[in-house]
Amino acid sequence: MTSHSSREPFAQRPLEGIVLANYKHLLTNYRRYQNRYWCPACGCHNLTFSPEGKWMCWNDPTREHRLEIMARLVPDFKQSKPRQSESISHSIVPSIHPQQLGYPLMTDEVLSEVRGNRTIYRYSPSQRVMRIDWVGDKSIFPQHFNGKEWVNGAGSLPWCVYGLSRLLPYPNVVNLILVVEGQKCVEIGHRRGIPALCFQGGDYSNQTTFDKLRAIKAKFARSLLVVLPDFDLAGNYKANRIIHTARYFNLPTLLLDPLQIEPALQVGGDIEQMERCDRNLVMQVVRSALSTRFTKK
Repeated sequence: MTSHSSREPFAQRPLEGIVLANYKHLLTNYRRYQNRYWCPACGCHNLTFSPEGKWMCWNDPTREHRLEIMARLVPDFKQSKPRQSESISHSIVPSIHPQQLGYPLMTDEVLSEVRGNRTIYRYSPSQRVMRIDWVGDKSIFPQHFNGKEWVNGAGSLPWCVYGLSRLLPYPNVVNLILVVEGQKCVEIGHRRGIPALCFQGGDYSNQTTFDKLRAIKAKFARSLLVVLPDFDLAGNYKANRIIHTARYFNLPTLLLDPLQIEPALQVGGDIEQMERCDRNLVMQVVRSALSTRFTKK
């Protein structure tokens, strides 16, 4: 007879030789439950540990999600296998003529609010993401309004794509939209004049990716999603998940190498460290990539 412990669908051995239970002190407990924590990757409260140290986020029990959790908790994990530029050089280049590209219109809708070391990113009147910055650390978690007060957790209602509400299709062009990781990166892109968006609270699970790409397709009949991942292993996993799912909708995508934007970028860097990244450079890099489909040999 198989014992209950042998049937537990926890990660059966530490990924990459790292014991995540050694980093539980970096996690936030969910209420008063022992060995149950807020997930640093998706923001849910379903990250659990068994007494033996095996662990699982029940919100997305995939290897990719576990890798993302480790990348956010373990300081040296991102550097254990840094992604090289050639790892994303084989992405499919869509057949869009460079001169067809344009940027969508951007409204002045304010989605974020800074209060001291806290930043609130508003998704809807009843949904928001809270970011708390500490010295050398941060906490990010979703909140929903229950009719009386804001409580931690995503709640039961679906979430929209962050940043999509302030973008409007520009007629007669293929609208270039930058997909980045996290609300802070969206706001940085917005300040630099780049139409950018990200998914629900950093959640890139299969169902979320599917739902959010469908919403983008419904609003933008002609668009090119340009995915700019963080320069680490977890960012590459997320980017490829977007690229793969977008094919279902015949939604053109282009995967950018962060080193094309910032050649000296360190592992773990994102658009914040890409100081050269503005709307002109993004358009230049994307048009250059698309031109390879139309260059006469």
